[in-house]
Amino acid sequence: MPVLEIFLREAFVGVSALHVRARHTSFCVPGLAFVVRDERGAEPVEERFLHDGGISEFVEFLAPDAPRPSAFEIERLKQLQIAGYREQPPVLLSASEVEQVAQIDFVNRHTQEGKSTVERMRWRYDASAQRWWLVSGLPKLHPQ
Repeated sequence: MPVLEIFLREAFVGVSALHVRARHTSFCVPGLAFVVRDERGAEPVEERFLHDGGISEFVEFLAPDAPRPSAFEIERLKQLQIAGYREQPPVLLSASEVEQVAQIDFVNRHTQEGKSTVERMRWRYDASAQRWWLVSGLPKLHPQ
């Protein structure tokens, strides 16, 4: 039953929206479990969200086939700050997939040296989450 101090009696919140919010929050707070229970049907349907891996597990969820950066690469990326992002219009590859070219400008925090890269990124639409997910992996920024 909805908490009336939070939800109006006539309010509608889709279960899929609750699943998305619970999933994302459980990724952001490792070890925190959320249970979404839908009692509208003949049989209650319950889904539990618990992700002890945090953000690294979220990356796996977003792009299970994308190559993973090494610990060394992650440390190198922490040195960078994005200074600019300019994208071209996306090109439709299929009903649920687009490709987009973007120029990313970045600065090394330690040396203050600025660089730029042009990336070709592939995005896939997830209808159940109603979101676009980057499936081509992280941009290849090379702090030298």
